[in-house]
Amino acid sequence: MLKYFLISMAILMAGCADAAVQWEKTGVPQQEADQDYQQCLKESQQQKSSAGSSGYGGYGSYGGSSTVTNQGLFDACMAAKGYAQKNPDTGK
Repeated sequence: MLKYFLISMAILMAGCADAAVQWEKTGVPQQEADQDYQQCLKESQQQKSSAGSSGYGGYGSYGGSSTVTNQGLFDACMAAKGYAQKNPDTGK
């Protein structure tokens, strides 16, 4: 079940990213490319808290936290693994 949850989350998160950009590396099997993608995604995710001031001098959490992807960190991770960005609209 956890595997399906993680795959679903990755798909949802990928939908939030720039869908027109793909990553490619010549001679890499799809399974390895998928593993690299998942590893970079995991390493570039950060928790974002919604804690703040209540306006009455106190602090609290309003709605918990969410996970956001640091796109610059993700891009750097993929580039470090030897991948290059490819825009499917232009083929470059």
